[in-house]
Amino acid sequence: MDHTTRQAIKAGVHVFAAVALAVVVLAGIVTMSCPATAQQVAAPRAEVMQILGAQYEEAPVAMGLAESGAVIEVFATTDGTHWTIVVTTPDGLSRVVAIGESWTNVTHVAGLPI
Repeated sequence: MDHTTRQAIKAGVHVFAAVALAVVVLAGIVTMSCPATAQQVAAPRAEVMQILGAQYEEAPVAMGLAESGAVIEVFATTDGTHWTIVVTTPDGLSRVVAIGESWTNVTHVAGLPI
C-alpha cells in the first residue's frame, strides 16, 4: 500500500470518528431534553397548567392536535427565557415531554424560508 492510499484511509477513519462522535453527542442532547418514558408522570391537564403557571410563570403559546388525538402544547414565559412541551392524551392526562430555554415565536410568511 502506497503512502497516498494510507493517507486516504487515515482521513476516512478520522471523518468516520468525527461523525460517530457527533451522533453520540446529539443522542445525549436528545436524551437529556426528553425525559425517559419511565420517569414521566401523568397528571390531569388542569393540574399541569396550574403548576407551570404558578411555579414557572409559563402559559400556553402554541398547540396542535396529533393524529393520535393527543394535544401537543408549548408553554413559555412571556419573555421566552424557558419553555415546556406537554402532551395531553384523549383521557385527559398530561405529560411533560421536553423543557428548554430561549423560546422564540416565529411567524412564517408564505413563500419565504423560515
